[in-house]
Amino acid sequence: MELKKKKKNTPKQKDDPSNRFTNIKDIRNKFLYTYDGYIFSYINIFNFNTSLFTDKEKQMITKDLSASISVYNKPFKFLAVSRAVDIIPLLNYYKDMLRETRNPIRRELIRREINTLTNFATLGEVTERLFYFVLFRKYEDEVEKEFTKDMNEFERSILKYGIKTKILEEKEIRQLANLFFFQ
Repeated sequence: MELKKKKKNTPKQKDDPSNRFTNIKDIRNKFLYTYDGYIFSYINIFNFNTSLFTDKEKQMITKDLSASISVYNKPFKFLAVSRAVDIIPLLNYYKDMLRETRNPIRRELIRREINTLTNFATLGEVTERLFYFVLFRKYEDEVEKEFTKDMNEFERSILKYGIKTKILEEKEIRQLANLFFFQ
């Protein structure tokens, strides 16, 4: 009886030409694997209102956050991208308000708001900025466990300043990749 060899837990090879073009070999769990041998992870930095801070507070947060991140002695990048915002739920909300109100002045204001939003959407002016830290390194067997520890440590260094973050999962990494390659 022949024993089967145990397969290593490595990213699967996908021979899709578009994958070769984008250099994306596989996306699994919290990681993107590339054909050139790298593994990537993405940490979303949610927007926060800096206008509520004094200039001195802004300088302190910037200095402290920079110092905290600089301790991380592995490569990373900062990424800012724009994407279209889905305003359909907001338009539906306004349409419901329009149906329910009997006040003619309020009806006119709601109609104007609907027209303004529709014009923004038609012109493609409804976008939002998304911010990410991108952590990466050369792929080696069993690197995911150590890389996950590093991701969590990097995220904690940002969270301690009250900045909301999220480590992207497979679905969100695919959506981010689509922002780059399929617009």
